[in-house]
Amino acid sequence: MLGGMDNWLFARRNSRGENDPLDFNENFNNSDIFFNEFATNLRGLDFNEAFGSDVLVINSELRLPLFQYLANGPIKSNFLRNFQVIGFADLGSVWTGRPPFKDGRPITEFFQSQNPNSNQPGPISAEIVKFQNPWLGGYGWGLRTVLFGYYLKFDVATPYLDGTTRGKRYYFTLGLDF
Repeated sequence: MLGGMDNWLFARRNSRGENDPLDFNENFNNSDIFFNEFATNLRGLDFNEAFGSDVLVINSELRLPLFQYLANGPIKSNFLRNFQVIGFADLGSVWTGRPPFKDGRPITEFFQSQNPNSNQPGPISAEIVKFQNPWLGGYGWGLRTVLFGYYLKFDVATPYLDGTTRGKRYYFTLGLDF
């Protein structure tokens, strides 16, 4: 399951599509959910933005320990000594079977009409398969520091999905990177 960050507070997840491991309903057997694994850090996207049995993720960061560069001597404050400004770019892809780099990443969506007079399904149903760009990613900037003994991270990411960028996402996470 590709997307998101480890230890993400206020996390969002994406659950849609055929054979989605996070789809908990009686029509789909996901009894092996505990054997699935999140492939993180892919900032800009929700947890489980895409899923499959094979994954490729590339992370790149440029970190600038701001106060260490500006100080003329040792810094006693743990907060200031560990304060970093970063720029990052994350890129990844996920697939099952053949890699999607030639044909694209298939996304299956289901449509079921509703009967307007009741809550029963209507007579029209459709399964739509569209092929998206196989590369997912995000880029942006962030802050890192230690506060009360906890390593805190704040990132602002712009997602890259299906060849276009979308609105910014904000990540507040705890713990060391990678």
